[in-house]
Amino acid sequence: EILQAGISVVSMTVNATTATFTNLQASTAYEARVRGVYGDEVSAWVTVNFNTNCGVVYPPFVETFENVQLSSIPLCWDNSTVSSLLDNMYNWAVYQPEEYSYITTEYGRCARIQCASTSGHSMLMTPSLSLNGDYSLSFKYVSSSANEKLKVVVVYDGGADTLGTLGNTEHVWETARYDLSSYKGKVVKL
Repeated sequence: EILQAGISVVSMTVNATTATFTNLQASTAYEARVRGVYGDEVSAWVTVNFNTNCGVVYPPFVETFENVQLSSIPLCWDNSTVSSLLDNMYNWAVYQPEEYSYITTEYGRCARIQCASTSGHSMLMTPSLSLNGDYSLSFKYVSSSANEKLKVVVVYDGGADTLGTLGNTEHVWETARYDLSSYKGKVVKL
């Protein structure tokens, strides 16, 4: 039996040591439950959690971080440190803004990075997005230091373009918007 968010999506009887499940969604967390049956004897369920491979996402794409475990990032996002000067302490993670007295918002959860070093770089990149129409990127951001810079980049087959660089907002949430229509027909990461 395969479950997604606690709900059975596939249930079948298998008379073999292996089974293949099809039509599972890409970039999705699942739970597989298996038990043995021999005559009238039935074993206890054994549970295994797994994620399907990351696939290309088709807009509209919205990430609110509300269903993401705190201190982690969404499935299929890239959270890479680009500098040896940084360790995992400086990676992006999902937080409740109320955890930090200087970050308050009515927007709910957010992705956050602690920028204690000005000489390192860390990135948070979306899954692959197929831009088959005229789309834009928008998000809210807040910063509290003149040293903190957020570079917004679009990566595609054959290149990468910087869309903009955001800086200090003096603890005030602002909205960034970028037109992505020139990337129509491409698969990108942001």
